[in-house]
Amino acid sequence: MHYLDRLLEERVSATGVITNLHERAAAENRDLTEIERSETARLQERCLQLDGLLTEHEAQSSSARAFAELQSRIEANRERTSDGVTRQTAPGRQEQRSPGQLVVESTQYQNYPGRGQMTAVEINDFLGLEQRALITTTTLAAGIQPFVFNNTLPTLSMPLIDAVTVQRVSSGSVEWVETGPDPVAAVVAEGVAKPEATITMTPKSATLDTIAHWSQITRQALADAGYIRSLIETKLRRGLARKIEADLVTLLNAGVFQSAVNADMTKAIRIGIGMVEAAGYRPNAVALTPADYASLDVNAMLESNGGPDRRSNFWGLTPIAVPGLTAGVAIVGDFKEGVTLFDRGVSDVFVTDSHSDFFVKNILVILAEGRYKSAITDPLALAETAAA
Repeated sequence: MHYLDRLLEERVSATGVITNLHERAAAENRDLTEIERSETARLQERCLQLDGLLTEHEAQSSSARAFAELQSRIEANRERTSDGVTRQTAPGRQEQRSPGQLVVESTQYQNYPGRGQMTAVEINDFLGLEQRALITTTTLAAGIQPFVFNNTLPTLSMPLIDAVTVQRVSSGSVEWVETGPDPVAAVVAEGVAKPEATITMTPKSATLDTIAHWSQITRQALADAGYIRSLIETKLRRGLARKIEADLVTLLNAGVFQSAVNADMTKAIRIGIGMVEAAGYRPNAVALTPADYASLDVNAMLESNGGPDRRSNFWGLTPIAVPGLTAGVAIVGDFKEGVTLFDRGVSDVFVTDSHSDFFVKNILVILAEGRYKSAITDPLALAETAAA
């Protein structure tokens, strides 16, 4: 593939990825996530580099074309005599003339009186003069670039990452304080000692985890289809997001929260809301498995007069369908207060051939990694509800 074609394909691919990220965020009525903003910034920077390379290449091509046209005119002038008659184009070969020129130059035309029918003019090898090489799809294949289809990636759903607080940190470790219930002040008569407030504070700390994975591609494949790099990088970054989501699920399954149990899951959720509110928080979401979410939706549909409504919620909470949560259990609460994802703020993608014997095999490794840690920073903001 021509160098210019590779630049154009990579530019189109990068623009398409940026557009898809913004359109997806707009369709979901939200801002770009930290990961999406990082990816957008990287692609925009690459687009500026590509624009510079394309502009430079176009300037060089225009200069080359102008010189070629000038050279062609100079050579054409050299082939003409002062009376304007074209010389032989090659030794022993006369300039090829059209059938019309041959008729005009024929004796029959020179002797035609201008009235009646002119004597027929025979042109030898007429087909030989006009014959052109047969055009087929095979002969066109070398000059026509194939249509490149940019694979449409499925929408990456990150409901838990969007629901919790994402805290940017500046080091590889983090500390916070886990507090107990709020103290309640008392009415005190004049001259009477004031009661002491009991506040429980438990210091917590954690070290960020490095999550990473890689893929490989041959140098030739990357050179022939530059857009594949952007596709692989996008898939690797999505893989990082899926790992973060899985860690959040593990954290919620292992968490120790207030507990509400009822034979009816909908009622259990309402009891859990009351527990969280009693602790001084405002519940905003409920996390449950997709199957449990579907079951609640079906029950709500059967109890309603308007039929199914996919936009419905439960007791004013935003439902979050999360694969991997314990079946029959729903986590209710203020997820912004209760759960925090600590993010080092850098999601890197590296490309290298310095792995094993990849250099001599012309194989490139594309590696994506980031540093994150999820934690329950305020367990009182959450409650575990279950149907029993």
